[in-house]
Amino acid sequence: MLETPHSSLNAILGGGLPETGMVELYGFEQSGKTSLALSVAAQHPNSLFVDLDGSFPYWAHQTPDL
Repeated sequence: MLETPHSSLNAILGGGLPETGMVELYGFEQSGKTSLALSVAAQHPNSLFVDLDGSFPYWAHQTPDL
């Protein structure tokens, strides 16, 4: 299980988010969905965040030159 930064949410989810498959977070605007997804993705390097709402500005989707 992928633990979230919130112990109470982990308890509700039975330990966290599943390690395999896809998880969709949905809810009201400004309810913390993106913050939760990005915090979990930052803690687990094999995870992927996909912005399906287009809530990030266009420049946030650009890949930096390496």
